[in-house]
Amino acid sequence: MDSATAYIVLSILLVCIGLFFMGLCYYTVYFTKSSGVPFLGGIIVALGFLLSPYKWLALLGLLDFGVWALPYSIISEIMLGKKIRKKFDPIYLDKEYREKEGDEARTILVRIPEREEELEWNYWTRFEYRLRIPKLIFSICHDKEGNRYLLSDTLQKRSEVDIFPFTENIITIAGLKAGKEKHTVEIEIKWKKTERPESKRRVFFDSDEDMENSENPKSSEGSEKPESPEDDSNINSEDNPNNNVKI
Repeated sequence: MDSATAYIVLSILLVCIGLFFMGLCYYTVYFTKSSGVPFLGGIIVALGFLLSPYKWLALLGLLDFGVWALPYSIISEIMLGKKIRKKFDPIYLDKEYREKEGDEARTILVRIPEREEELEWNYWTRFEYRLRIPKLIFSICHDKEGNRYLLSDTLQKRSEVDIFPFTENIITIAGLKAGKEKHTVEIEIKWKKTERPESKRRVFFDSDEDMENSENPKSSEGSEKPESPEDDSNINSEDNPNNNVKI
């Protein structure tokens, strides 16, 4: 076998391998919700054609999912950020919430039981946290008196930002749709350096049906009001006969 024939065989082999990885990447993205291995198939295909007499066919490597998905992802993130700012910023100003503040003594734990997923983020107020599955944007804010609130939005069509008193350490948002499934999101404020009493819970529902079918316990009644606006660790719920609130 002469060198020309060897290059052709190697080129065909590389192109076949590259096309396999490109197809595998598309399959994993659309059928398994995974990202696959972007760019790998496109690079191998381009290399295979560059070793052949038909070098211009190396442009087929641009069909790799990662080539166009990367700029699409970047542009989508920019557009989503602008959309979130447009919805949340007017509320920050109208309600006169405090400026963005961080607290190294606390973290935010987010649990999604249906996905067996737990996320831990640094504690920031007036900052938009994002969940992709289920889709949820939420922010924790303090007013001038030190009262804490949760702002949330599902970013669905015609959805509005909901504001709820965050007077307890845990809030549960139930009935969030992700495709054909419904998910529950638990948001907990956890202290790092000091021991605190057991977290209390408030439950929010995305629909009346979820509220009726839920078996989540209600929060305790008759607890005290906040003692100090500077330390919201002592904030408990006010008298409330029903903490099941529809979003």
